[in-house]
Amino acid sequence: MVVVWSGEQPRYDVLAIPPAGVTLGRDNLDAADTGMSRRHVRLTVTDGRVVIHDLGGRNGTFVDGEHLIGAGIAIRLPAVVRIGHTICIAVSDVRDYHGVTPARRGKAVVAGSLAASCRMLDDAALAEDHIGLLGSLALGRELAHSYADRVGGERIVCELDVMTGLPLERTIDRARSPRTMIIVLDRPLTLPDQPELLQWLETDIRIVSVARCTDSFKYMEKELIARLVPRAIELPQLRFDELPQTIAIAIAARAPQAKVHASLIEAAMLRVSSMGEERMFRALDRAVAEWLANPARNPQIYNHDLDGYLERDAAMRNCLS
Repeated sequence: MVVVWSGEQPRYDVLAIPPAGVTLGRDNLDAADTGMSRRHVRLTVTDGRVVIHDLGGRNGTFVDGEHLIGAGIAIRLPAVVRIGHTICIAVSDVRDYHGVTPARRGKAVVAGSLAASCRMLDDAALAEDHIGLLGSLALGRELAHSYADRVGGERIVCELDVMTGLPLERTIDRARSPRTMIIVLDRPLTLPDQPELLQWLETDIRIVSVARCTDSFKYMEKELIARLVPRAIELPQLRFDELPQTIAIAIAARAPQAKVHASLIEAAMLRVSSMGEERMFRALDRAVAEWLANPARNPQIYNHDLDGYLERDAAMRNCLS
């Protein structure tokens, strides 16, 4: 188990489940959490599966947003477990999270989930190799900038988006002398981009390609792809241990006065599974904006603030379609 949230603050503690099992509650999670009982739940491992036993704790226990009813429920990993105002992530192996201190890379929080990806990225920066980052564009942007920080010198960012459809050559600031070029692919590279890419590949400039998946390169010749992306790093789709702190940072930037309820962190993390990080963070930003615009708002932001925005947004899209 990785404890990622307590009260109104992110947290990062690792709790291994011993062979005899472990009982969790206020006594060993958070003495100040009035939303949980002293002995709230018991966790055991049976045939390699984590089994959670609700002990009748105050306010119940929630697994992946569902109220746990009954005892001895095997849970699918990774799972988001909320006990009172404390959130834990049940994982199959805690070794990747032991001894980890969350750190910032731009707006991104790096802990157990991203540690291996960042080691590979740093190795590529040290060797000054071209690299591809596959996954969330927002996360890839932040990590691409950390690559450029390690290489040193100037950088340029080329955003190839679906809406404008501009070719690569028209997104480049030629007045600058970059050491790193970051290409963010909201659309696939196409044949009109190829001559420009070939020119840049003949220079000593390092190129970081940020894309959601390999489909962004499907129109390019294989030889060109091999030169542009000699190695690619697939970023984790679910990084539950890092999201709570990332969410808290995003909300604080938009609404410093806001107090964040654990239910919002739980809801946002679970939305990532169905929406992806990019869409979830866009929705969260708009939900916080609505909360700020409400003169009768609660001092805390709750799950229903995010869920309510998403329901209204879905209803509006249905009306327009």
